[in-house]
Amino acid sequence: MNTHNSQPPAPAGGCLGGVAKAVALVVVLPVRAVWEALAWTCRTIGRYVLAPLVTYVLEPVVRAVGWVLGWLLRIFVVWPCQVLWRYLLAPAGRFLHTYLLAPAGRFLYRWALRPLGHAVLWLAAVLVRYALAPLYRHVLTPLGHLIAWAWRTAGRILRVLGWVLIGWAAVRLYRHVLTPVGHALRDAWRTVRAAAREVRVALFG
Repeated sequence: MNTHNSQPPAPAGGCLGGVAKAVALVVVLPVRAVWEALAWTCRTIGRYVLAPLVTYVLEPVVRAVGWVLGWLLRIFVVWPCQVLWRYLLAPAGRFLHTYLLAPAGRFLYRWALRPLGHAVLWLAAVLVRYALAPLYRHVLTPLGHLIAWAWRTAGRILRVLGWVLIGWAAVRLYRHVLTPVGHALRDAWRTVRAAAREVRVALFG
């Protein structure tokens, strides 16, 4: 057995490993110290400078600016729009509806839409009475009767033709083909059966 391969590899030289650890410690330790100093400085500035600045300076300033902007918006936008709507647009709309739109609508309905509707209804009634009704009575109804008669007549003709072409042919086929073939098969079967009987008697007695 080769015991040399089963043993774990020997660690690096003690002197070289110690030098590597010392170099790593010398390089990393200042970086870590600077990092910790920066982190502590940022936390201190955030806690004792930025947080009070935001809480006691920026937030009151933002609230004051928002209140001023809202007050200016109400003064110069909302209130003028309300006054304009209440004292100009709404009365003007009511005036236009009362004295212009409503009379025009009534006039238009009375002298245009209603006569036009009556004219359309009268024209439809005339069209139905003098065009559609005669067309239905004198053209469509006779044409429908003619089509129905032609349909029934075609059915009768097809039944007659079916009997002539199929029934007559079937009768002739049965009489002149199937009956003679049946008789021939029957005679052949009788002949075969008689011959089989004679053979059996001859062989077995």
